[in-house]
Amino acid sequence: MQYRGARFSFRTFGGNDHILKILRRTGRFYEQDVLDRLQDRYKASLRSRAQGGCAVDAGAFIGTHSIFFGAVMGLNPVVSFEANPSTYPILQQNLTANGLAEKSIPINCALGEGAGSVTLELGAADNLGSTKVRHGEGRTTIPMVSLDEELDRRAITNVRLLKVDVEGAELDVLDGAHLTLARCRPLLCIEAHTPQHLLQVLRRIEGLGYVIVDCLGLSPTYVIECNEAGRLTKFAVNRIWLLRACVPQTLKTVRWYLRRICQSLTTGRWDPPKGT
Repeated sequence: MQYRGARFSFRTFGGNDHILKILRRTGRFYEQDVLDRLQDRYKASLRSRAQGGCAVDAGAFIGTHSIFFGAVMGLNPVVSFEANPSTYPILQQNLTANGLAEKSIPINCALGEGAGSVTLELGAADNLGSTKVRHGEGRTTIPMVSLDEELDRRAITNVRLLKVDVEGAELDVLDGAHLTLARCRPLLCIEAHTPQHLLQVLRRIEGLGYVIVDCLGLSPTYVIECNEAGRLTKFAVNRIWLLRACVPQTLKTVRWYLRRICQSLTTGRWDPPKGT
């Protein structure tokens, strides 16, 4: 696969893998619209913050997003958490094959609110990226750490980007990342499938100055940042996004205008990818 003149290669679980099919069909990164918007917002932040810093990929799977964060956006190190012990070697191989062996820190464990263990529930054979973790007994038990504790142990302090896509365990990850969020105010990329889930995400980061600036991806993935918008504006915009999450997909025009209002209020411009 080529992107902006650079060649990237990915190994995964056979030809029927969901993500591999998308990579082959599009010739682009998986969820390219999300990645482009993250890069756009990261560049916008450079007006007030120095370039560089760490990216954290919670739910890295085979590393498509991690590789974009490191090889395209230039963040260093990229700390990639992957809970599935079967997927982890492929993640390592992909990071190395794409020039990130010295710029990445792959970690084979789950992220949560604290140290402990969780049970792994594998996704479908053709979509192992949907693998989940849950508390309780099970056939496959894996270690869990909190992001705050793991970054402190590794003396990593400058987190610029935190992506959380862990198939329903996003709130647990945020509960274990409170100190990192308060100290670093990183750009956030969080999957939230329902309005209830999104509301809980916003409650976890309440008081830290965050506002949603976009929602993209094959699953609802929210780009959330700390910016110069006023407190009341941020409150109103986050509530509009919650309203939009309640609007059925069939009402495309309503969803389009709600998204446009939120973008205009937070970033001062409106430039969504076509078809959204």
